[in-house]
Amino acid sequence: MNLSQKYRIQTLDNIVGHTTVLKDLNKRVQSKDFPQTIMFSGSSGTGKTTIARIISKHLLCENGNCCNTCKVCVAIDNELPLPNYYEYNASNLNIEAMRKIEEIACKSDPFSKSSVKVFYIDEMQELNKNKSAMKNILKILEKPMKDTYFILGTMDISKIDAAIKRRAVVYRLSSISSDDIFNYMSKILEKEGCKIESEEHANTVGAIAESCNGSVGIVLPILDRFINSEIKTEEHLIAELGIATSNTLIQIINSIFSGSVDIDITEDMVQPIILKLNLFIQHTLGKELNKWEKMQITGIRSNLSIENLIAVIQNFLSLYEYTYLNNTIINSHILKSVWIGKSNNRPQRQMRG
Repeated sequence: MNLSQKYRIQTLDNIVGHTTVLKDLNKRVQSKDFPQTIMFSGSSGTGKTTIARIISKHLLCENGNCCNTCKVCVAIDNELPLPNYYEYNASNLNIEAMRKIEEIACKSDPFSKSSVKVFYIDEMQELNKNKSAMKNILKILEKPMKDTYFILGTMDISKIDAAIKRRAVVYRLSSISSDDIFNYMSKILEKEGCKIESEEHANTVGAIAESCNGSVGIVLPILDRFINSEIKTEEHLIAELGIATSNTLIQIINSIFSGSVDIDITEDMVQPIILKLNLFIQHTLGKELNKWEKMQITGIRSNLSIENLIAVIQNFLSLYEYTYLNNTIINSHILKSVWIGKSNNRPQRQMRG
């Protein structure tokens, strides 16, 4: 059994991070008082779907307590069909699908053992592309039937219709800190009998935690590979997993800013580089960063203007426009960023430890 199956998060107590949100949700579990519409907002991997399924189990469990053993709980965990639980991705919601949701949500089923129905709709921001579907879901949410619950997920709450947000209790899930991810990884490594034998080994685990960019969703597959290999050093991370340490990424960013052309970037490095660039711009503009965010950019030095910093980020973001990335495409964008760096001669602004 792989780690993703073995350590699947099935209860609120096992969720990583989100202390304030979980405190509120646990109160609702104890009082059996859930709002009929809940919305979770957060980036990929922060736990939106996991938490939504746990709440759904609390609402539908045959034993009434998210037992994780009854047919309903097992079906929700394994994405099996149920007569009173429905999962949708908003990008696939056409008019026909919306009519089906409305029909199910607004009519009682005499053959069902439970009157409770739960709908989980993820990627709600995609409804911006389908105004008819947006109107339909709003119509359903305006007058929900008793014992009918909607759990909504979105990566970008700014794109959600204000009328929908007003009808939902919104929980914002922030990125998980690398410290929380490191502690989560350490517990699993201990259970698997994989000891952290040296400082270098600990630094390697820490580098994996940082590479997750606040997403717990990608931890277990990486740990699976880590435990069953000889990955013990930071050099092994790059060679075996394509994971660059925070220090490596900062060196690359500083090289780009200084106009160096001796840079090697893999596809896996693009997203964490963009994360650091975004944080660095926010810091430069005077935004107060939290401890974890400051750690992400400690050591970055730049003599670029704000305009050129933004140009560098936009250049990296444009890599997402390609269906397939290869070294040629990545290198061409690096050269363009380097050219931007060479075009500046302003005094350096920096984030040092």
